[in-house]
Amino acid sequence: MSALDCERSQRAVGLRTAVFRSGRAMLVRFVGSRLQPVVLRDLRGTVRLAGANTANEVCASGGETHTPEPCSTTTRSFHGARVSFRSFGPGSIAVGTPRVTLRRSRCPSEPDEIVAFPLGPAPGPLHVSQALLADPRTKRITLTAGASRIKRYGEPEAGIVRVRTSWKLTLVRTGR
Repeated sequence: MSALDCERSQRAVGLRTAVFRSGRAMLVRFVGSRLQPVVLRDLRGTVRLAGANTANEVCASGGETHTPEPCSTTTRSFHGARVSFRSFGPGSIAVGTPRVTLRRSRCPSEPDEIVAFPLGPAPGPLHVSQALLADPRTKRITLTAGASRIKRYGEPEAGIVRVRTSWKLTLVRTGR
């Protein structure tokens, strides 16, 4: 039997965990309960990747092999990533997709969408009570939000990518 009588494919299973935070506090301004556009340029953190690839071969003769390739767990650090914040309306904060570039992993293999946005999707608009923003006694507001996305791939990829993110933003009023 020749190699031409066999169909080859690869399967990858992986888990990516990204943890990031700002390197320092960022001053933002609210005017009329609207956040003025700002870009945070000092996100830093780590991305941990674990998983495995499996090489599959199915031959016309009925022979089938599945060769696992376990991947070493790797952790990559980054700094200087950026994310933008702006307002859609009074009391709303829109978070842009965080921008960072990381080297592509071959083990486990990563889809293009994960390589393009390695920190996952940004949460939808965050809402802040306009009364809290207007009250000078309010010194700290903590916002939490999350986002999730599921992408199903058709042939020839045939797979699923699930991405979940969670965010915590703390706004602290300054004496300025």
